Amino acid sequence: MFQHRNSQKRYYSSNYIYFVTFCTKNRFPYFHERILCDIFMDNLKLCKQLKQFELYAFCLLPNHAHILFKPGLNFDLSNIMHFIKKNVSYNVNKIMEYNLFELTPEGGFAQTRLRFDNKLKFYKKEFENKYGTDQNSIPKFKWQESFHDHIIRDIHDFDNHLFYTAYNFHKHKLPDNWQYSSINYGFIIDKLN
Repeated sequence: MFQHRNSQKRYYSSNYIYFVTFCTKNRFPYFHERILCDIFMDNLKLCKQLKQFELYAFCLLPNHAHILFKPGLNFDLSNIMHFIKKNVSYNVNKIMEYNLFELTPEGGFAQTRLRFDNKLKFYKKEFENKYGTDQNSIPKFKWQESFHDHIIRDIHDFDNHLFYTAYNFHKHKLPDNWQYSSINYGFIIDKLN
């Protein structure tokens, strides 16, 4: 039987802390655009609220993201990653007018989706003011398939990944005031118990 090269055994537990890396398709630098970064951040905050996981660190970079988190009891690693990737893709493509369908809200997500759609209208208007209505210079947003995860083994491993994640923008020579890192979002970051 043929196995996809990205196929890997995933270990699911609400006791594990995961360090996850996921990339945009062909490493396109969508997140050089502040509006798209803000959409990612809104979706990360929403996912944390709905999927009830502990978020220890993150860093959004122009073509990929790192997240250090621990799933709660009801949603595992794949549920959380699916939510983030699906909703960021949908919302980014919606403001760029690539989406011709409506996303069906999950569970108690219907009211939240309505509030989020109002926020998207603001982002769409801001995006159109910047790029005009013909936005063919930016391709349809897609994530690379799957993601890479690492299970944190001990406190030393945790500390290394916490620092690596929060300050990863330095490695990529982004400005010191790079906004899209957990060091600037203390209000959504959890402390390790």
